[in-house]
Amino acid sequence: MIDMFRLLGFLLILIIPNCLLSQIPSIPDGPLYDPNEVSKIEILIDADSLAFILDPANASSNQEFPATLIFTNGNLNDTLTNIGFRLRGNTSRQADKKSFKVSINSFTSGRRYQGFKDFNLNGEHNDPSISRARIAWEFASAEGIASSRCVHSELYINGEYKGLYINTEHINNDWLSHRFGNNTGNLYKCTYPANLQFISNNSSDYKLTKNNGERVYELKTNEDVDDYTKLAQFIDILNNTPQNQLVCSLDSVFNIESYLQALAFEVIMGHWDNYSFNQNNYYLYENPQTGNIEYIPYDIDNSMGVDWFGIDWSNRDVNNWHNAGQNFPLSDRLLAIPALKDIYKYYLRDYATKIGSNSFSNRIDSIKNQINSYAYADTFKSLDYGFTNSDFDQSFTTNQANQHVKKGIKPYLSTRSSTALSQLGSFDVAPIIHSPIADATSLAGQIVFKALVVDESLSSVSCSYSLSGGASQSIILYDDGLHNDGQPNDGIYANAIAQPTSGNISYQITASDTQGQQSTKPCTANSISIRLLGDLVINEFMADNDNTIADNNGDYNDWIELYNNSSDSIFLGDYYLSDNASTPFEWQLPNEYLAANDFIIFWASSDTTAGVYHTNFGLSKGGEEIILAKNTNGQVDTADLITFGAQTSDISYGRSYDASPLWITFSNTTPNASNGTIGLQTLSGSLNFEAYPNPYSQSFSLHNSDASDMHYELLDLQGRALRTGEIASGASVSINDESAAGLRILALSLNGEAIVRYLLIKK
Repeated sequence: MIDMFRLLGFLLILIIPNCLLSQIPSIPDGPLYDPNEVSKIEILIDADSLAFILDPANASSNQEFPATLIFTNGNLNDTLTNIGFRLRGNTSRQADKKSFKVSINSFTSGRRYQGFKDFNLNGEHNDPSISRARIAWEFASAEGIASSRCVHSELYINGEYKGLYINTEHINNDWLSHRFGNNTGNLYKCTYPANLQFISNNSSDYKLTKNNGERVYELKTNEDVDDYTKLAQFIDILNNTPQNQLVCSLDSVFNIESYLQALAFEVIMGHWDNYSFNQNNYYLYENPQTGNIEYIPYDIDNSMGVDWFGIDWSNRDVNNWHNAGQNFPLSDRLLAIPALKDIYKYYLRDYATKIGSNSFSNRIDSIKNQINSYAYADTFKSLDYGFTNSDFDQSFTTNQANQHVKKGIKPYLSTRSSTALSQLGSFDVAPIIHSPIADATSLAGQIVFKALVVDESLSSVSCSYSLSGGASQSIILYDDGLHNDGQPNDGIYANAIAQPTSGNISYQITASDTQGQQSTKPCTANSISIRLLGDLVINEFMADNDNTIADNNGDYNDWIELYNNSSDSIFLGDYYLSDNASTPFEWQLPNEYLAANDFIIFWASSDTTAGVYHTNFGLSKGGEEIILAKNTNGQVDTADLITFGAQTSDISYGRSYDASPLWITFSNTTPNASNGTIGLQTLSGSLNFEAYPNPYSQSFSLHNSDASDMHYELLDLQGRALRTGEIASGASVSINDESAAGLRILALSLNGEAIVRYLLIKK
């Protein structure tokens, strides 16, 4: 994604947690992860640096070395100097065919390549097919499970062919933004023995370390804050809530349905190196927009017939698949609840049917045919287990064991499909409701109630709601493509009501099926608070000002810009700024007026002696909040509020135009000046292009009249990429957009210059 367009859907509201749909959006492959290409990756690196990386004595080292990357496929032919290159992995560090990590921005801060700042090159030394991980991740992505994009790549280092690798998208801030529409929450990498057992009520006790010095629950974001409070709360609820109260208690802090869906995927693929069998290999993400923790599977190469325990995973009973008796509370306690086990079984049945289909078998054939010649030429695949070209061929089709590989991919899938369906027997699941939301980001002045609902025989979906504690009302939700629900028959049900000017909305979504079963979610009604933007707003800020703009004393302090979004002057002395919602009256603004449509800068220096425009608090570059409030008869009247995550030096965060609902990052900051104007907003430089028609109904044309090629992205209001690609100088491209009506952001970039245009799609 274009770095300066990290977008948030903060529109005119303060939303209470549990209000954003958790369905993982379909992520475009993009030119770097084109599934129709085997890319060529060349690494040029100093011989001494390479020797250090490959030395067995340094197998545990994560030291990065500068190198040059040459990336080539049918779409790209690019050279990037000064990238970072190092060893990666767990057991693969000791392997002869090693795995590596490529970091685009380690030595050039903020740099991206095709929207990525790093990616993993996995040697797949355990897998003679060099394909199991890709097959599994493609399946997961198609099913809406949080997963990484991946493709096969041939790897050359200093001119030597090191073999066929799987180029896998690294799970980081960018990855989170694409899947969840945000990236400011805590992300934990959980490895053995990450059993989620209760230790104590002291959150620091979950910072336990292994012999190698790494944490079992390793924090990968917001490391400087190092706060494990929400993780500890989740583990406490998971372990200590009475069984008859567990569903509702856990539902308030954890995405139960998406975990059960991911567990069914892991089981059907025979991925035993996971949480439920081996207390290993998963991430947990504290999604700040829902308030729930998300379970993210990863490292799935030990699957589809790979075994080290003497277990036939293709026949293992899916009803008792997990490692019983080991006290793994997440799988143990959830599967002990019949209604939740039925959700798990529903997805198992669905996946068992799909892995046994001709279309899935044909896709596996297509992958093998694509990589045959590259795998045959890979001599490194033989170094660890002696795998030959014959082993490579047979790893897709044979039913004979080859060391730890007990079954070929297709025999495993065929057997697993039939045995799982037999073991599941007959059952009828109640409607499954995934994370209902009330979305107040509509520019049409509506509240959209929405949920992903799954069932074999759904009959109706409705939402009951009340306005500010008033009488309960009900609205039918539809999946017809006409009620803010996306595409017809996509499983997303929605409908809208007019947005009130203020107050609270409480709501629950109920789904019924033709068998008379009914589900309601959440257990206790969710609530959102509506607050229209006032006349005085926080317009832009910088939480790590190294050398962008100096204050009245020549110092580079952090700053906050306010904007008068009205036609009259505003008396500032009635307002307060704070970085803590519990103390909203922390610093009173000076007794002066701000003219209509004017700006003012305040320095967050924590030093009021430095001048009248200096606050008594500073901003944390690790992320916090800024509150603009009035004291109305002793009551807090919040005029504006922004919660932000980790910030980058000399990069500001602000509204895409003055008083805009959209927040973006600015490489070229605009302190004490307009952020831009709606329609066409130039953030940096000048790019020549035309996008027409606007509005459009299903597609629009983009013409590059600039002298150079451009990169484009079409995004929704949550910052999720809908389309991405390159457009050559003088060329035109037609961009299809089949999603729901609403506002779109078209972002284009060229050599560090960027521009954003707002487009409207009407259905």
